[in-house]
Amino acid sequence: MISLKNLENENFELFKHNVKSGIPFAVTGLVALLRLFLVQKTKELTKKKVLFITSSEQNALKYQNDLH
Repeated sequence: MISLKNLENENFELFKHNVKSGIPFAVTGLVALLRLFLVQKTKELTKKKVLFITSSEQNALKYQNDLH
């Protein structure tokens, strides 16, 4: 039986693997806080700039402020 915690760990490990390997992927269905967490983790893992696309300029400014 797969526990939710194990599934979450497996998904995060897959995320880290894809980021480090440069494999294209998409993540959907996340709340704002988790989006910011993954953007920050991606930046830390790659040491590169991250392109984060939002639906509006207002959302982009909000995320920018939250990341700072």
